[in-house]
Amino acid sequence: MKRVFVIGGANIDIQGTSFSKLVAADSNPGSISYSFGGVGRNIAENLALLKNNVVFVSAIGNDLFGKDMYQYCSAVGMDMTYCVQAKQNSSTYLAVMDEQSDMALAINDMRILEHLNDELIDKVFGELKGEDILIIDTNLEEKTINYILSNCPCKVYMDPISTVKAEKVRPLLGKIFMLKPNHLEAVELSGINLVDKESYSQVLDFFLNKGIKEIVVSLGKDGIIAANEDEKFWIKHEFVKMQNATGAGDSFLAGYVHQALKGEGMEKKVRFAIASAILNVQSKFTVSELMNQVEVNRVLDEIEMERIELC
Repeated sequence: MKRVFVIGGANIDIQGTSFSKLVAADSNPGSISYSFGGVGRNIAENLALLKNNVVFVSAIGNDLFGKDMYQYCSAVGMDMTYCVQAKQNSSTYLAVMDEQSDMALAINDMRILEHLNDELIDKVFGELKGEDILIIDTNLEEKTINYILSNCPCKVYMDPISTVKAEKVRPLLGKIFMLKPNHLEAVELSGINLVDKESYSQVLDFFLNKGIKEIVVSLGKDGIIAANEDEKFWIKHEFVKMQNATGAGDSFLAGYVHQALKGEGMEKKVRFAIASAILNVQSKFTVSELMNQVEVNRVLDEIEMERIELC
């Protein structure tokens, strides 16, 4: 049975939201919540909920948050065999939101990912088969990304995460099988402004010419553009009211890989991925509590999508 391995970040997301206008250098009454996040972890959870055979590789602390996250990930069906439990605090994202729920500031501590060394990666590679899929995110250190892309025995799918972190893979694009940047990341890497069909086609050609086999770019409300050596197209879909945009890209990539494991063609992969992301943004959670194949197929049946060819 084909498996999907995910190597990436696993965060404890702590969010504090002020009830009224924030006052600097003071204690502000508000609400505080925590949840499990991290791009790699989110993708792995979505894939597990879609009933795929998922192996998650990351580093989690031995603090209470980390132990809680480890148990949760195992419970939803993620194989945690190669997940390091380090003697330090878990990777943590701490955000302070104002009374409008806009982020005022945040602190991100992901130093624990230094434990994902070449020795651990080699153990994972020993389990990989050519038919498997490996997903990585750019929370990993640049040297780790380089080592993975230079030695991985199967296809590698990647989420660049942000314009800043996308810089890590600029010299390595030709080693990536599938890349899923958003609009800003695609512009940053290519230098091409995305304004019309002609520029959409140009940016897809840019990545294909770099050696990427499948390129899928999210345009937000304007849909998805995608290409491989055989086809190049734009999928537009009807507007969907969002509850929470966090995690939409993670569920998209999970949906895409879910179809890739089944051997589906590119358009089917993109359409299923769009439906997965739509299901996610309609939830208040980073990973939708409704994420499963039945619900994604329901969204797929309900949402109108249009394919437009790109020359």
